[in-house]
Amino acid sequence: MHRRQVYTLIDGERDYQDRLPANRTDGEPRTVGDYLTMLQHYLNEAQRQWVMNAGSQEALDVIRKIAGIAVHCMEDHGAPPRLVRPGVPAEIPAAFFRTPARPSVVMDGPKQKPFTKKAKAKKR
Repeated sequence: MHRRQVYTLIDGERDYQDRLPANRTDGEPRTVGDYLTMLQHYLNEAQRQWVMNAGSQEALDVIRKIAGIAVHCMEDHGAPPRLVRPGVPAEIPAAFFRTPARPSVVMDGPKQKPFTKKAKAKKR
């Protein structure tokens, strides 16, 4: 399967997640920790499906859900770009950088400094 096909499947999963009925969610914004908890839950479920079923289809169904949850987390909270080596971001097309929907989202454009956490100055 090609990467574009995989991304199409993940996009379909995200569309499904966005259409979930109100009784499946409390409507509150999710924290990164909330997403990590959901990812762990579904990782455990994928492992269970792999152990309990012949073949991999049931586990792959859950892995698609995991990918959708990870994407949803980055939609809500952003993500730093992949660095090819310390301080050097991978080339990312400018079209991927849009004004964040939330002020907390961190996205650095190709001409901006790469994402780095600033070290706090030590007080003496």
